[in-house]
Amino acid sequence: MECFEVDTKIISYLENTLEDDELEAFLEHLNECEDCRNEVALYFTLIEGLKQMDEDEIKIFDFQAEYQKQRKERLRDVVLRRKYRLLTDRLVILFVVAIVLFGLIYGFFQKYENDRYYLVQEDCYEQQISID
Repeated sequence: MECFEVDTKIISYLENTLEDDELEAFLEHLNECEDCRNEVALYFTLIEGLKQMDEDEIKIFDFQAEYQKQRKERLRDVVLRRKYRLLTDRLVILFVVAIVLFGLIYGFFQKYENDRYYLVQEDCYEQQISID
């Protein structure tokens, strides 16, 4: 992600409306780019400060520490969701493979049983003909 893209997504990031892929790219860029990191921290401080003024209640005294904490939590959440998605994808693939294998084994078993049935029927028919 480039710096100009980060500029267009700062508000979405602060409102927590970015999709996981965008959020991950956004946070990776922030880890690499100090200018963007400072800009987002400034926006965070302004928005949180205005919210506190509107509510007439001071909740955050150290905006920088709160911003860093929030950024780390979001990155951790994105990584956990990605791992969960990979795990569920693998489980689905494993389930599909198991179903296909079960179907193949069942199909071969059915073919074996049918062949065996026809052989028995053929032997009975031949014995009946030889008796006649």
